[in-house]
Amino acid sequence: MRFQLIRRLCRERERSTESDDELPECAQLVGLVHKNVPLEVLAQFVRTFLLETNAASVRWQAHELLLSLFEMGGDADQQQLLDLLWSFWPSLKTYGKKAAQFVDLLGYFSKQTADKNGKLQQMVSQV
Repeated sequence: MRFQLIRRLCRERERSTESDDELPECAQLVGLVHKNVPLEVLAQFVRTFLLETNAASVRWQAHELLLSLFEMGGDADQQQLLDLLWSFWPSLKTYGKKAAQFVDLLGYFSKQTADKNGKLQQMVSQV
C-alpha cells in the first residue's frame, strides 16, 4: 500500500537525520495536518473512507493514514484523534463488518493513550 511505503520512507529518513534539532519532513507534514485540518473535516474523512466505503482496500489505506497521523503526532494530537474515534462509538453498529479497520485503530489508540494517561478503566467502561 502507498501509505506503508510513505511510513517506511519516513522512518528511514528519521534514522538518517543528522541533527536532532530538525524535524523530519513527515513529522512536519503531520504537524501541518493536525494544525490546519479542522476536526469536522477529519471526522468526515473517518466516516467516508474508514466506515462507509465498500472497498476494503480504501478502508485499509485510510487506516494506514490515520495510524501515521497518530504515531507521528504529539500527545495532544493523539488524544484528539482518540476522542474523535470514540465519538463514533454509539453509531458503530450501523456499519457492520466495514468497521473492522476502525475498531482496530480505536483499540490501538486507546491502549497507547490510556497507558500514558491512566484512563484505561474509563475507556473499558464505555465499551
